[in-house]
Amino acid sequence: MKTQYKPYYRALKKPQILELPKIPIISIKGEGNPNTNPLFESHISALYQLSYGFRMSYRNQPIEGYYTYTVGPLEGFWSTNTGLEYTQDKDTLTYEIFIVQPDFVTEQIFLEYQQKLQSKNDYIKEVEFKYIEEGLCGQILHIGSFDSEPESVAKLEQHLNQEGYKFVNDSHHEIYLSDFRRVTEDKYKTLIRYKIEKV
Repeated sequence: MKTQYKPYYRALKKPQILELPKIPIISIKGEGNPNTNPLFESHISALYQLSYGFRMSYRNQPIEGYYTYTVGPLEGFWSTNTGLEYTQDKDTLTYEIFIVQPDFVTEQIFLEYQQKLQSKNDYIKEVEFKYIEEGLCGQILHIGSFDSEPESVAKLEQHLNQEGYKFVNDSHHEIYLSDFRRVTEDKYKTLIRYKIEKV
């Protein structure tokens, strides 16, 4: 996926401004503290079970147009139900987590696999297929714990202001580039992205 959508995953520690195309995803929505809410892990599992279903389809009946690829990283759109974007009260968080899909995965293919795999996870039936088109965005690579993200966001916002841009809204997009099982929290790599517009 990182090869097919190379600009989409380009991660630099300095702020970037870029225009992004329409991309197919599968997603699921929820709310609450991802560290304590057991639904969050179930939602992640549902996304990966479907994604690997598409990826391994070549073993039985390959999807039309199939090509070998690597399943993309977990991503998410985050906001809060209080209007405060970064808050210590993680119970107020709302999210839509998702995984980008190769272009041969269509809505019809998704529905077929959703029906086929839903017995594996009760939450697969809550997953949606859709396209996102973020358009003009600003982004920055954050290295460190999620709690220290506001430091990187401040750098991004300062750069955007200097270039004559501003955030469109308070919700933001995160792409998790690290394998959390293999790195410590201080080395987490998270690509943070905001929709932006000219002032």
